[in-house]
Amino acid sequence: STWFDDLILCEANEKRGDDACKLDADIKYTVGGIDVVLPTPVFGAGEYLKRKTCVNVGIPAMAKVTKWSDLNLSSASSPNHPLVRNSYKPNDFGVKVEIQAKGGVTRKDGACCISHVVWEQH
Repeated sequence: STWFDDLILCEANEKRGDDACKLDADIKYTVGGIDVVLPTPVFGAGEYLKRKTCVNVGIPAMAKVTKWSDLNLSSASSPNHPLVRNSYKPNDFGVKVEIQAKGGVTRKDGACCISHVVWEQH
């Protein structure tokens, strides 16, 4: 993308078992309409109880920006909430990020949890 350099997602700092969702292996990320091939754990920061809690998803080279007014929001999506919807102008734009747990992730073993989103733009 021309405007965005990196995208880092982090989970909550909480004790989680070895079978809990791993951000670098158990989630499919789509950024700007392009599937992320290899999200990488962030080393040296974002660690809790020896567990890497952040992953650099990056911004794929072919990722597209989207105008707020062009988003196809279902009634169940949180951006459809009036407090969020009314915070943006129709011509505001950004990179759409889609996150989906892969098969095998269960609440019992430890569901996926995204608590922080950090992006770098220039």
